[in-house]
Amino acid sequence: MAAGADDLTLPDRFRRDGFARFPGFLGPSRIAALRGACDAALAGWQKAEGRGPRAPDLTNMAFLTDLRLWPGDRAGLLQIAEFVASPAVLALVERAAGSSILFHNTQYFMEQHTRSWDGDWHRDTQFLAHTDDIEWARIRSSTSVHFRVALVDDPWFEIVPGSQARWDTADEYAVRRSPDAATRHGPMPGGLVVPLRAGDALLFHAWAIHRGRYSARQPRRTLDIIYGIGGPNDWGVPTASSFREPAVMDALSPGGRAFYDRFVAAYTPFWNRR
Repeated sequence: MAAGADDLTLPDRFRRDGFARFPGFLGPSRIAALRGACDAALAGWQKAEGRGPRAPDLTNMAFLTDLRLWPGDRAGLLQIAEFVASPAVLALVERAAGSSILFHNTQYFMEQHTRSWDGDWHRDTQFLAHTDDIEWARIRSSTSVHFRVALVDDPWFEIVPGSQARWDTADEYAVRRSPDAATRHGPMPGGLVVPLRAGDALLFHAWAIHRGRYSARQPRRTLDIIYGIGGPNDWGVPTASSFREPAVMDALSPGGRAFYDRFVAAYTPFWNRR
């Protein structure tokens, strides 16, 4: 099966497979600029966490727009924020997955330095669901997606096409929910590798069964953005220090500011409960 290669429209393909790949989404100059901003966030995170640039066995960092990572020049923060809110990205997400798009989080995947391993097969819904019934209810009632762009070649993502629209088969469940790490890291029936070249983008449904693999043999720099579709939820509330900061909001483009204004308005009631 070729990843995303058929004559279906984007929404039909995404509804069927739970993912879509967009080759050459970014050109060389955009790749270099976005990587520079993301690497600056990574350096800020390493400093804030007291980690060296070759800290072992770290797969990714999150919250690239956290103000703590940007104590000085915030040009990189603004560049990342504008990319997250860019019409080119949001138009693809809306066309494939639906409207009422809300920002949720960012992640940045980097290479490992000391060992290689295969990650756990999972659905994102499982991390805050204590029972299968709760998880299945969330799969049916909500939608979240990842939009990621590879800034160097990234052949490390795998997904089970169509799994976002149904519950696990018995064989899938035995892998995904196994108490044995070797089983969770092992082969998955129907798993498909979706390789990305530098500049390629990938949109995939967060509720689909998927995993990453991690290699110490190859550089990795992949930006991943998580969006919620259709409104906020009360079981995976994001954080947003930057977008409650007037100096940051005032520096955004009108479209970027409107995007994050909607995000802040949607989640402020949840933040106020804490």
